[in-house]
Amino acid sequence: MAYEDADVAKIRGFVTKCLESVGALVEFPAYNYAEVLLPDEFAWQFDGESYFNLSFDFDVAQRHEDSEFVTYGSYFLDRVTDLATQRGLTCKRHILDENAEIRSLPQKMRGKISFRNCRSTFLANAPMIYHYMLLNFKVSYISDERKDRIVRILVNLNTGHVDNNMLKAVDSAIFTDSSHTSYAVEEMRSIDDAYQAATNALEEQIQPTIHELNGRIGARMNDEKKRIVEYYDQIDSELNLKRDKLIESEKKDGVKSIDDKLRLSEIERQRRLNEIEEKNALKVSVMLFSASLISQTKIRNRYSVKRGKIERSVYVVWNPILNDVDPLACEVCNSETVEIELCSNSHLGCHRCVRVCSVCMTRLCTKCGMTECAVCGDPLCDDCKIVCENCGDALCKDHIEFCTCKEEKRRKAAERAERKERREREEEEHVKEERISEFRDIPLRLSESMERYHDKYVRRNIGALDQVWKNLIVKADDIMAHGEDVKARAIFQQLDANYPPNACVKANLILTYKRWSQKMASLGPQAVRLAPRMALAHTALAHIHEKNGHPQAAINSYEQARRVAGDDEMDLSVNALFRIGWILYDRGNWWEAERRWEKVLEIDPRFTPARRALRQLYY
Repeated sequence: MAYEDADVAKIRGFVTKCLESVGALVEFPAYNYAEVLLPDEFAWQFDGESYFNLSFDFDVAQRHEDSEFVTYGSYFLDRVTDLATQRGLTCKRHILDENAEIRSLPQKMRGKISFRNCRSTFLANAPMIYHYMLLNFKVSYISDERKDRIVRILVNLNTGHVDNNMLKAVDSAIFTDSSHTSYAVEEMRSIDDAYQAATNALEEQIQPTIHELNGRIGARMNDEKKRIVEYYDQIDSELNLKRDKLIESEKKDGVKSIDDKLRLSEIERQRRLNEIEEKNALKVSVMLFSASLISQTKIRNRYSVKRGKIERSVYVVWNPILNDVDPLACEVCNSETVEIELCSNSHLGCHRCVRVCSVCMTRLCTKCGMTECAVCGDPLCDDCKIVCENCGDALCKDHIEFCTCKEEKRRKAAERAERKERREREEEEHVKEERISEFRDIPLRLSESMERYHDKYVRRNIGALDQVWKNLIVKADDIMAHGEDVKARAIFQQLDANYPPNACVKANLILTYKRWSQKMASLGPQAVRLAPRMALAHTALAHIHEKNGHPQAAINSYEQARRVAGDDEMDLSVNALFRIGWILYDRGNWWEAERRWEKVLEIDPRFTPARRALRQLYY
């Protein structure tokens, strides 16, 4: 078989699929020679023609002179491309399967999902095909200027929820045309439901941008309005001054003319103000321009969950791409959760929906009639709540006499909501503070200034830090203390690449290089910018200048390190003074070098490198 140019095959496949997608009839009576019949409604795209003979190879075009040669830059290919662009793009893709050891999954999944009030037992698992819908929207923000942005939304078709974690993984995934397996396909939600979920998520995503743009537009519009108002105020002032003079001279005809001008000025003022508001009004346009149906092989694991006599099956899905479980959907509020509770009627719900009745202690969800006392907010089941005859509110037995049906009811509801919000806020702050304390109080060799920076860094970036960061920072500190610079460098590079910028990490990474490296160049200024009052950052910058052959810059940075060094950073201050001495010695300024080294020994008589340097200088 003769070799076929890959570009020819690509062009032929693209043109064929595009035309067939609009209902065209495409037949190939000969190799690379096609006869095309277009539907009449698309003929206008091709200058009113609906029948074509196409050749995809130059030699074939020579033999069929009545055909149009289709290649890069040809008129017909450009028209087909325009047609494809106008209609949007859809495709199907399958994520190349990750190898998942099914037998070891139960142990691997332990701790990934929590059954809070029941006992779970693993039963079986099996691979299945799950689906996502990736929708790409073009969002245009239009006022007096235009700003376009592409927003990508990935919807899990099996749960109906937007999956931002999977969206990040999709960008680096490897795809095939199909799954090439006979696995069963999990039941999917409708495309309409997925589109609705995507548009809701899109609306939420673009709200901060809209708020920001409205703020800018409002400030600009106020300035423009202020200029218009000042301009017409000045005109009105001049007209009123003329009017007063005409009244004094008793010229009534002139006064009437001035009054007409004042009315016209007010009309013109309002017209200009309306024009400014209309010009600066923000319009948001959203267009779905492409969509992809993405399939993936996941492992569905069946568990039996049991609480007392209540037992039911639960399916937990393992995602090999994320190396994690997919959150379960609460059967009450449909929110995603990895902490599941079982109510007394076998419903699975999140901790917000499954609650314990404050009277009989029965665990029920809101689907089973669980409500709250209108006065104290305690949960009540259908059997224990007392309904007010006047307003129909649910009450507990302790507050049956305190039901208020009008203003008092609204006041108490507002206070209850405020208390609940305050409790939730305090709980969130407590959890956050515990996590900050866990990451802040780790065994590191830090000076007072470095410890202050570490505390601020942890508090500012607590959401981005994890146990891996904690282990790596401790390990790097220990290895650095033992002088194993190469091992420490690898860890500091990993910390610098995967976590928010840290001045201590960047400075220590610099100090692991004993020779000049281009990788050091940008780290020093970054460390100083992040922590301008930290001696270690200035020491690292001086180290870069010294290795790069900039002695004066190195001396300046070492001097700055000494100025900002604290009382507990005597080793950094002494070492900076010693390095200044070496730089002066290398430049031939032996007397100044001697003076620096003697100063080092005055501060720290046990600093052996200074003694060796003086001995070398004297002998």
